[in-house]
Amino acid sequence: MKSHRISLQLTAVAAVVAAALLACGTVLMFKAGAANKTTAAPPAQDVVASIASVAAVRTRVPVSVTAWGDVAPAQSESMSLPRAGQLVALPVVVGQRMRKGAVLARVAGDPASETAYLNAQSAWKLAQGESQRVQALFKLQLATVSQVEAARKTEQDAQAALDALRKTGAGAGESAVTAPFDGVVTALNAALGDRLAANAPILQLGRVDTLRVNLGIEPARRAAVHVGDPVSLTALPSQPAGDGATGATGAAASAVSAVSPPPASAVGSVASLQDLVDPKTQLVNVVVQVPAASAGALVLGMRVQAGISTGSVDGWLVPRLAVLNDSQGDYVYQVRDGAAHRVGVQPRAEVHGQVAVDGAIDAALPVVSLGNYELKEGMKVREGAR
Repeated sequence: MKSHRISLQLTAVAAVVAAALLACGTVLMFKAGAANKTTAAPPAQDVVASIASVAAVRTRVPVSVTAWGDVAPAQSESMSLPRAGQLVALPVVVGQRMRKGAVLARVAGDPASETAYLNAQSAWKLAQGESQRVQALFKLQLATVSQVEAARKTEQDAQAALDALRKTGAGAGESAVTAPFDGVVTALNAALGDRLAANAPILQLGRVDTLRVNLGIEPARRAAVHVGDPVSLTALPSQPAGDGATGATGAAASAVSAVSPPPASAVGSVASLQDLVDPKTQLVNVVVQVPAASAGALVLGMRVQAGISTGSVDGWLVPRLAVLNDSQGDYVYQVRDGAAHRVGVQPRAEVHGQVAVDGAIDAALPVVSLGNYELKEGMKVREGAR
């Protein structure tokens, strides 16, 4: 019984101690919370972005399609002779400019052709003599009218055969191939000493009174280009032969390039364009004609860059860097009351590093040109970016 009383007393003491500890812990937590509230950091200041801006200008901008290609003659013709023979003279090289009437090649007669000509000549002389003899007999009433007509017909046939051989150059010994127009030799199809068949090509002669530029444009731009559109052409620089040259050679190359003349340029117009994608280049072929008077210093085979003028568009002209793009489309930032505000735009054309855009741009507000990549809607901004 006595031990039971002692156990109850110990339990009561433990309960009093636990209650006291709980009360102390609550007081300590309250004080800690109050201390935290008094020591919290002050709120951060608004972020201000440094930008550069320009005024948006409403103007009309020319639109062009850029393409690349090479210069070729407007037309090439194959030079040949209508008879067989041997090429005995070829005084031209590829790229040589020839005047109309200049000798391009000389061909000696083929032995078989010469033999045929001699036989035809003999047949004509024999038929001519026979016709005269029959006519004399007819006057003596020793030949009939049909015999006279037959003899005359034989003579005419022999004359026609001889004339046909003469037109091919048979019997003339050597025959000269001359230039039918001013042009440039674009290809040689035979070598000196070759035996040639009748009408076999000897060389190709390209006209230079009008040049042709073969261009390739992206299929997506095909609808914008039309026959007759004006085209500006600029020669592309050739790759230096000594790209890895060092020492004196490299210094000489640098000196030459430092005094190089401006690239050749010319103007022309679209003569034709295809509605088919070239399977090799995956581009649409466009042919530009350039009259000789407008060809300038263009040379056959030269690589050129072309700008095909397709009209003009009206829009706000802003720097290319001012236009950004995300999943919602193209946009620019304008500054109003010291804050950046996003404006959706649609690019229409690009010229000299600037873009003509269409959109709800306020002409009275500047457009952010630098520092716009870090902006958000409503962010505070200040001028000062470089």
